[in-house]
Amino acid sequence: MELKTLEELLEILRYGGETTSVEAKRAEKISESVLETVSAFSNEPGLGGGYLLLGVENKGSTECADYRISGLTDAEKLESDLASQCRNEMSSSVRPRIQRVRH
Repeated sequence: MELKTLEELLEILRYGGETTSVEAKRAEKISESVLETVSAFSNEPGLGGGYLLLGVENKGSTECADYRISGLTDAEKLESDLASQCRNEMSSSVRPRIQRVRH
């Protein structure tokens, strides 16, 4: 999978919405929804993973997406919780590649 920048990913979301390889979540905590997305990225044949942007939300509607950076209250804890839950809570251990981006 070709690595994309935050700006490229936001452009994909704004012009096409979420896809099978790019999703955004406001995420104040690692919820079941976040883990379901990681699982989907991990298990989709031929996908090779995906991008899950935490701290990004759609301020628009389903018909007119308006994805914006909302930020994270405690990025370090969220990162730690995601890595831990991917390792311990999933049927097959997943090691996500996590990158924090300041914007």
